[in-house]
Amino acid sequence: MTPRGPAWAAAVAAEAVALDDLSGDALDPLERLVARMVQREEDALADLYERTVDRVFALARTLTGNAADAEEVACDVYSRAWDRAAGYEPTRGSVMAWLCVMCRSRAVDLIRSRRVRQRTDEQHEVEGGEQAATPDDVLSRFQSGSAVRRALAELSDDRRQIVALAFLRGLSHGEIADTLSLPLGTVKSRIRRAIQELRTLLESFA
Repeated sequence: MTPRGPAWAAAVAAEAVALDDLSGDALDPLERLVARMVQREEDALADLYERTVDRVFALARTLTGNAADAEEVACDVYSRAWDRAAGYEPTRGSVMAWLCVMCRSRAVDLIRSRRVRQRTDEQHEVEGGEQAATPDDVLSRFQSGSAVRRALAELSDDRRQIVALAFLRGLSHGEIADTLSLPLGTVKSRIRRAIQELRTLLESFA
């Protein structure tokens, strides 16, 4: 269920202000930037980021409750915007509304994943402590024969390790980069690809 409460109400209000600020003719430049992103013009993405990141970050901060998570959410929003630019349809809403929808979705996903990890960590403490996050460790956390376990088994060792570090140990992207001695951008792209592969595999098992 989507979180509700004062923070959520404040986020909705903040989003409404953002949309009001970008009404009328002010939307045209943003739409043109998205059109250029479809043509894979990276400077258009940079321009879109510069024009809108303050509003996206403010919404993410309200939803997640802290700056570190808000930064991660905002980063994912613009990564998704780049990947999904061709799917943007002006008839369905403004560019700012499109970004805010992605921001809300990513923030809710992050909040839910944190709650799952917290419950998992608490269970591990009861059972005798945290185990090392290895490729095989991630498989051991799921019931034998489950669809999730089957999907994880199909991943490469590198991708299982990324999943273990991100979702079982709860490390941030930066902490994973330090642990694996990888560039931050590489870590983010590997996590994104691992999640995409898991979704595809789970759909094929349905």
